[in-house]
Amino acid sequence: GIPGTSVSACPVRFISASLAPIHFSSDAKFSAAAEAVLTAVSDAVEDAIESLPDSAADVTHSGGVVSLAVGDGRTFILNKQSAAREIWLSSPVSGPTHYVPCGDESASPSSISWINSQPSVVPDLIDKLRLELSATLGSKVDISL
Repeated sequence: GIPGTSVSACPVRFISASLAPIHFSSDAKFSAAAEAVLTAVSDAVEDAIESLPDSAADVTHSGGVVSLAVGDGRTFILNKQSAAREIWLSSPVSGPTHYVPCGDESASPSSISWINSQPSVVPDLIDKLRLELSATLGSKVDISL
């Protein structure tokens, strides 16, 4: 299984048999993969906010944490959990979720899928963020890795 979780296989086996949990060989490899996601999300949200007239939303990315405060007082927080080697999302829309890295460690960090560690209607982190952030901001948020 994945250290710190009860996950023995990526929950999306039904979507793609080629996805398997990644047991990173070093903290640096995990950090690079997680930071690729955090940077992509931060950049996409900044682009979406800039296209909105009079947006009260604000995004920050620092120390392995992306925080998006929207004008109505709700906040999305996406953070790198190095000890568990997961990315955690705290969403005002759907609550807290943990994402495990799946794919091939030797591939580029942007090709790694981050999959909800629990059964979910939208198991992929990027798909979930696209849906929830677009709905919350009222503008399409296109996250590209």
